Amino acid sequence: MIDNTESPCSPGEQPALQVEQLSDSEFLCRLEAAPCPTLTQCLLMLCATAVSEFGSGLLDTVIAYNSLLLTFKAHIETIHLDGILEAATGDFYAKTALQDGHANKHASHGKQHRIPVCYDLSVAPDLETLAQHAQLEISSVIKHHTNRRYHVYATGFLPGFAFLGFVDPAIATPRLATPRQTLAPGSVGIADRQTGIYPYSSPAGWHIIGRTPENLQPQLQPRTAAIDQLNANGFVTPSFNWQPKLRLGDWVQFYEISLAEFEAALQPTDTVGPR
Repeated sequence: MIDNTESPCSPGEQPALQVEQLSDSEFLCRLEAAPCPTLTQCLLMLCATAVSEFGSGLLDTVIAYNSLLLTFKAHIETIHLDGILEAATGDFYAKTALQDGHANKHASHGKQHRIPVCYDLSVAPDLETLAQHAQLEISSVIKHHTNRRYHVYATGFLPGFAFLGFVDPAIATPRLATPRQTLAPGSVGIADRQTGIYPYSSPAGWHIIGRTPENLQPQLQPRTAAIDQLNANGFVTPSFNWQPKLRLGDWVQFYEISLAEFEAALQPTDTVGPR
């Protein structure tokens, strides 16, 4: 049975919106609520509103767990931005409140992904340590990791890296005291109540508990008219169009495969990011 307790928040109430001016052209817009799928959809809506309202005057947008960073090409008045985003937030939650089963509605947004993971100790250098920390058998750690869906709450750190939440509290664990210098692409890690997949070789501070054979590195897509609008991963897309497999608002569920299945399915990957 899949545990769908992805988030600790209650999505029905409208959170307060705080807009902080970081510089003449940068604003951090924060929704004062715990992360949840409804909050993600609201942030995507606010991002789309900003793109629609300011068009080419908007240089970049970055969505995180409960915030939206807006970077403009020139100075704008804070009061103007506040009014636009406050009105959009109110409209979003008013519509949400009118819909029965709103939590399930927003939980259905985004693409669903099933991703295979090999938990063999040869590709899971921290699995034993995490199991000892959690006082669980390794098989129980794997069961906890695979028995729920995870929501993509943020992307970044590496191209194609998705921050997924939330793991069962039973297997939540702090970051490594000393990050490792490198790891293999496809490594699956846990840090606190987050889990994620490293698309590239990189330094890593998360506990690595397995590896997927899938290539999750962004792929270069042909330019289309849609590139000039809000990209589905929450960014204003530049002239080139690197498309990640896991996008903001998507859902991921892991399932276990053997070492032999992993080796047979291993896909070629690059060692560096988009160039």
